[in-house]
Parts: sequence; C-alpha cells; structure tokens
Amino acid sequence: MEKWLGEGNRVLEWDVRTCGELDWIREVKAFLAALPDEDDAPDETRARENYQEAGSKMNHQVKAYQGRRYLHITGSDSPIQREQDAIDIIALCLEHDTNAVLLDGGVLSDDFVRLRTGLAGAVLQKFVNYNIKAAAVIREGLQFPERYREMVAEYRNGNTFRVFTDQDEAVGWLLAP
Repeated sequence: MEKWLGEGNRVLEWDVRTCGELDWIREVKAFLAALPDEDDAPDETRARENYQEAGSKMNHQVKAYQGRRYLHITGSDSPIQREQDAIDIIALCLEHDTNAVLLDGGVLSDDFVRLRTGLAGAVLQKFVNYNIKAAAVIREGLQFPERYREMVAEYRNGNTFRVFTDQDEAVGWLLAP
C-alpha cells in the first residue's frame, strides 16, 4: 500500500500491485479535485495579498532614448534587499514592455554587494532567466568589496549586467542592438 499525504492531512491510498496506472491517475485527479480552492481558503489568500502589499515599492521611471524604452530604478530609499525585489523589477519590465533596466547605485544594498549573502547572484540569475539587461550607475571612486569587483569584471564580458560611472554610457550600452 502506498500513501500520499495531501493538504489537511488527507491521505490518498492505493495498492500498487492491483491498481493500474490509469486507475491511479483517476484517483489522483479525484483527490486533487477535493482539495480546497483559493476561494475555500480565504486566510491563505489574505496572507498572500498582505505579502504583496508589504512588498517593495520600487521608485521607477520609464524613459526612452532613440526610440527604445528602458526602466530607470531610482532612489536609495528602496534598495534591492531581497530576491523579491528582482521579481518586482522583472514585473515592471513586463508591464512597460522593456527588457532594459538602469539602476541608480543607491539601490544596490549592502547585501547586494557582499557576495557571501548570495543576493547579487540570485538577482542577476533572475535577470538572465528573464532576458533582462541591467546597468548600474555608481559614483566614481566608490569602494566595493574585492569579490564584488571580481564579479563585475566577469560580467563585463557578458551582455547581462555592467557597472558604469557615466549614465549616458550606461544607457548607450543598455539600448545597443
């Protein structure tokens, strides 16, 4: 006898020896159909809505240069502090039909530049997965940890993420064909 523990501690049982694959699929479908919908679970839905409301509010502007749009993430009051912020940026890109993002240096949190936190890697991997091209503009002379500088040097060979000290140069790279 095999058992599968579902939500609400409900158990789906079937006998592998006597139950054919088609019968098993029917039982699984019936079991899944009996699980509660989002309408039946208002607490879960409410929790999800509260999480989304508590999510980051990225300060952004949609700008155009030579007929191409890009998203400019501004302000240091809402830095990239968690993976969800990358998802928020990706959602904004989709909403505004662009895959180019210009990040003010102030939005790069301490956790982003300290690679041991894994935040930069997670955020940049999400950008790669969704074909988002990002450029960060930082003040000249700003000091970053050695590992972060090594990562920036590696990304310089690619076409996904770069760091600039000049905004016009960053926009030119972002929107280059």
